[in-house]
Amino acid sequence: MFKKSPRTISLIMVLALSLVLLAACGSDSNDDDKKDESQSLTPTSIQLSWVNTIEFAGLYAADAQGFYADNGLEVDIRGGGFDENGQYIDALGLVLSGDVDFGVGDAASLLRARAEGKPLVAIGSIYQRSPVSIIALGSSEIARLQDLAGKRVMIEEGSNLTMTYEAMLEVQDIDRTQIVEVPNENFVVDPLVDGEVDAYLGFLTNEAMQVEARTDDTVVNIMASDYGVDIYVNLIFTSEETINERPELVESFLKATVAGMDWAVTNPSDAAQIVLDRFGDDLPDTIREFQPEAMQASVPLLEPSGQRIGDMDPDVWAFTQDFMVEHGVLSEAVDLDQVYTLSFLDKVYE
Repeated sequence: MFKKSPRTISLIMVLALSLVLLAACGSDSNDDDKKDESQSLTPTSIQLSWVNTIEFAGLYAADAQGFYADNGLEVDIRGGGFDENGQYIDALGLVLSGDVDFGVGDAASLLRARAEGKPLVAIGSIYQRSPVSIIALGSSEIARLQDLAGKRVMIEEGSNLTMTYEAMLEVQDIDRTQIVEVPNENFVVDPLVDGEVDAYLGFLTNEAMQVEARTDDTVVNIMASDYGVDIYVNLIFTSEETINERPELVESFLKATVAGMDWAVTNPSDAAQIVLDRFGDDLPDTIREFQPEAMQASVPLLEPSGQRIGDMDPDVWAFTQDFMVEHGVLSEAVDLDQVYTLSFLDKVYE
């Protein structure tokens, strides 16, 4: 058998030690690469219009699946609703002040902002079809808008949901005075479940799901979109300053967000689980339990047949503005080309 000389053994030991040192250096190099990659990401932020639910699953998916990082971004996604002082968190104001780069808001609010000279611009949509629904129980014998005559309907006075409700009635030539409208003061579905009202104005993906979970009766949804009323409730917007000075940020953010929404549409159960894993402990039981079903219901709202995810329809914008002017919400029409742009979305789909 061949015997290793002391010199050979020493050489082997030196080589082994060198390999260990090289491996250690390589490990440090990899760690440095990871740090450099993290440090190279551009920080940005978006203020949501409401609390963290599946309504914004596409953004959470873009974060969890690495789409934001792949586009060079580190995104702070800020939940909305009310702050610790009970004040509504105003995404429009935060974007205008520069506290955040992007926000989520509805079309009516953006149109009003533009009429007031506030330079905000919508760059894409989340729900293209309206989630607004007039919710009723089968036992009420309400199946269509015309059945609301003489019925008690709970609405949020002065809200953008109520504007959609008004538009629904108008396109069907229904006399609003024939409906008994009850103001919604507590924002819970108990009055409908307990029979205090016959119908309730809310979201298919929220209040309708809560009612489903609390009754054995059939739940009827009279959808705004079924009557041709698709006033946008959650648009992604930014400021003119950001568009003009940081167009590459806007394009990268929208590209990654659209990828996240596409992933959520393709994987609705997994998208709902991302929301539950991240925010489930913060959600009330009445909302947490139906997030998977709500995500499934969101799919046709996010991607209507034949439409690009994130798209905005000029006819929907025109309808919204015309309705607001006709009813005195806007004193006069504004230039819609200043309110929204499809230029960044077009680049995403090139």
